[in-house]
Amino acid sequence: MKLFAALTGMLISLSMPFSASAQDRTPETIQIEDSNLTLNGAGFRSRFGIKVYEAALYLNEPTTDAESVLQANEPQMVRMDIRSGLVTKALIEEVIIQGFKSNRTYDTFRDEIAMLIDTFSETTGKGDYVDLYFEPGFGLRTYQNGEAKVAIESDVAFKAALYGIWLGDTPVQRRLKKYMLGVKKKKKKSA
Repeated sequence: MKLFAALTGMLISLSMPFSASAQDRTPETIQIEDSNLTLNGAGFRSRFGIKVYEAALYLNEPTTDAESVLQANEPQMVRMDIRSGLVTKALIEEVIIQGFKSNRTYDTFRDEIAMLIDTFSETTGKGDYVDLYFEPGFGLRTYQNGEAKVAIESDVAFKAALYGIWLGDTPVQRRLKKYMLGVKKKKKKSA
């Protein structure tokens, strides 16, 4: 809790510029493992007016139905593109655990969550991106900056709990959920 209070204070007092090249990491289509996935939607997770990360949802077929995404036993991916220098492994760990607890799935998936947290190195921060790829018949494969990190044998239930952080009944941010589902579209910057 002390860490959260300290980070909250820093977030209020600091504003960090964003990397222009980071936009290139949210392509319309992506190939990962044996899957060709299409961007369903993307949006920013903001705290106190600061864009912390962009979350992008990639699917086989576009949909605005969160429940169908969570329950689908098909290739899917969430990409987190970290935009703030205030993001650390400790903060990511806290947010992931809180997300599972908010969706009442923490106790069920403690072992998987511990492995998931190993995806993030001590130096994970601004400019890094993490892919959380669900592979039917295997489970979750994680990548940081394109490098394979952790493979977690699991089923759709774990994927649903993880993706539920953004798309569940109590998402980390409702506006972000709408963007990821393509219900809302990001405004394009004029040239």
